[in-house]
Amino acid sequence: MERKNKVVRKKGLELTFASSPFGPYPTERMRNKMVESVSIGCNGVEKWLWYDIWTDLVEQGGLQRNQVIIWPTDITAHGCRGEYLGHLFTLTWIKDKFALLSMPTLTIYPLARAFAKIFEYDPFCVYEENGYYTVEWDRIDPEERLQSLKDRGTQIELWKATEKEA
Repeated sequence: MERKNKVVRKKGLELTFASSPFGPYPTERMRNKMVESVSIGCNGVEKWLWYDIWTDLVEQGGLQRNQVIIWPTDITAHGCRGEYLGHLFTLTWIKDKFALLSMPTLTIYPLARAFAKIFEYDPFCVYEENGYYTVEWDRIDPEERLQSLKDRGTQIELWKATEKEA
């Protein structure tokens, strides 16, 4: 049985799907609104795979390959866990909506700058809660989220990228 590749063009994006007995699957990385290297999973849902997160942090975020590890077994549809300079971190993420990066040390700033390059926008705040520093991005309504954090009594520092450069 001869199989043909299918090419789909949408809004300036071209994807090549290879035929398989189980249906089409992407053979090239897909790039959409933000520059995360999002792929289409078997079920047709967009996913940011562990290897792509790591590659994006190195190639786009400017981190060294040996500085960051993404744990392949701790990846979910909307987040991942890993290590940066030997410190654990957790990222919760929904494409084009928001992201939260948490870490137990202040080495979170260079990692947050790397993710900001990938997301193509800066986070709006950083705060310490229960022994973890958290940096937040919000594309939809950062003012509402900031007010929500203030209402629950969280001590917030607004993100000032120039002060965080090291």
